[in-house]
Amino acid sequence: MKTEKRENSPTIDKIVEPRKRLLRSSGLRPMLLQVSGDRMAVEVALQVKMALESHAESSIAILVDPTNPSAKSIKQAISKELRNLAINHHAPMNSRERVTDRFDRSYVIIDSWNAVKGVEFEAVILVGIDFMTEALEDSDRNFETKAGLYTAMTRAKDHLVFVYENKTAIVALLETALNAPEQLRD
Repeated sequence: MKTEKRENSPTIDKIVEPRKRLLRSSGLRPMLLQVSGDRMAVEVALQVKMALESHAESSIAILVDPTNPSAKSIKQAISKELRNLAINHHAPMNSRERVTDRFDRSYVIIDSWNAVKGVEFEAVILVGIDFMTEALEDSDRNFETKAGLYTAMTRAKDHLVFVYENKTAIVALLETALNAPEQLRD
């Protein structure tokens, strides 16, 4: 079998060009938002309202760290503020209340971030990331904590917002990652 030699074939670096994309498919960069604790629920509700005003058919998840002892009260406070703004939403307080097939457009859910594995939303707001700590003495717990945050981050299709009150080591790591210079070619 005779084969032809191809002239002008591109080199491998022209075929495969890795790119670092800090932008989601919407073109929006992930946002790190510091808010005082007494304003957190109000600010989260306002973020949801702004998102729905610009993209009425959006699905939005407001996800809280499940290991935070205040998770239930945080979810209740955000739910109350969403009601004050007349925004329909679903906020299960335990697994029996969770409706797993209710992710149609437009939809807003408030839940813990380990409860929505495998579900993607146009926008995700991660609340209370500053509660997470580096569990250096317990590598398994440290891994679980970071894996939980990673899973929550990957639920966002178009827009990702991190909300925190205090700048902690985890917040600083996220800030560094979000502000890192491009390492790969454009």
